[in-house]
Amino acid sequence: MNALQMVFGITLLGASMSACRERGPQALPPTPQSGTAMPTGDSPSAQIWISRTGTIELNGRQVDVDALGAELADLAKRKGVVLYGRDAPEEEPHPNGMKVIELVAQNRLPIRMSTKRDFSDAVGPDGKLKQ
Repeated sequence: MNALQMVFGITLLGASMSACRERGPQALPPTPQSGTAMPTGDSPSAQIWISRTGTIELNGRQVDVDALGAELADLAKRKGVVLYGRDAPEEEPHPNGMKVIELVAQNRLPIRMSTKRDFSDAVGPDGKLKQ
């Protein structure tokens, strides 16, 4: 498990624990009406790539953290999924990579990690999410 996966897991664990404390013992798992549903092949998606220098690309265009936050909030309303990848995954992530993961967790978006800059390991030739 690399550092990014470990931090992402800890971030999600902390968010889950916080949500459980807020909802109390009767908390139910999210449903499509009340929270994040499992993505389907037709779910809207955002492709986020982080360069080694910390440049954030959203769907092939460079964005800053604030613009990305607004885009992810909109994606959450549409029940979308994030496809995330970065240069040099064997190295410690750039701080911007961690900011992106935090935004994804704050918006309670499902995330799929990609190892390829073209996201071909997450999206099929038909443009749909691989299941």
